[in-house]
Amino acid sequence: MMEPDRCSRCRRTAVAHQPYSGRALCAEHLVRDVESRAKRTLRQQAGLRHGDRVGVLAPGGPYGEALLVFFSRQFAARRDLALVALVPGGAPPPALPEGLEAAAIGDEDPYGAARRLGCSLLALPATLEERAADVLGAVLAGRPAALAGPAARGGLRAVRPFEHIPGLELRLYLAALTGAPPAPEPLSSAGPFEVFVADELARHTAGHPSAPFALVRLADTLATLVSGEPDRC
Repeated sequence: MMEPDRCSRCRRTAVAHQPYSGRALCAEHLVRDVESRAKRTLRQQAGLRHGDRVGVLAPGGPYGEALLVFFSRQFAARRDLALVALVPGGAPPPALPEGLEAAAIGDEDPYGAARRLGCSLLALPATLEERAADVLGAVLAGRPAALAGPAARGGLRAVRPFEHIPGLELRLYLAALTGAPPAPEPLSSAGPFEVFVADELARHTAGHPSAPFALVRLADTLATLVSGEPDRC
């Protein structure tokens, strides 16, 4: 019988493998790793400020649910923050974690809905693959303005805490915290060009696991240059 893979940090049975780092992680260390990286990205992008009202976009699927769980675990106990789950039309109402209120936004633009509800920060559930595909698509389509990532609109700041985390790790993170089996990759409703970009990215990533990270770092660097602000620490 083959010996199961062991966690690189504690030697317990691994549930996740990171080909880009060479590490294997058990459920406990995967949760710590995901949350540590998401908090670092949040600080670098916009940070949380005293008195923030945070709109957490929660479309149906594991990534929106993972974002809700992350914000609930990390920030629901803070009395200086308010967390609002923004539930688009057509998405089943999520089972809200403790500390969040919910607002159905129908087909309204998430930015507009967040502003209408008095939010000062909008959190989006984009994964590493989704953000990297956005960057690659912007390059191929000649749309450099799209490289800068989420921007402030009408005073509303926007963040993507999961943009450096692969989708599979987020689904395993959610499974580790809920006890449910890992969710499958959500079905895509993308058009032909977006499907082409995603397929090309997946093909290149198979041989170069760090490629999506390089694309996202490129966009982050450009966003910093455009804003003129250094990364927050």
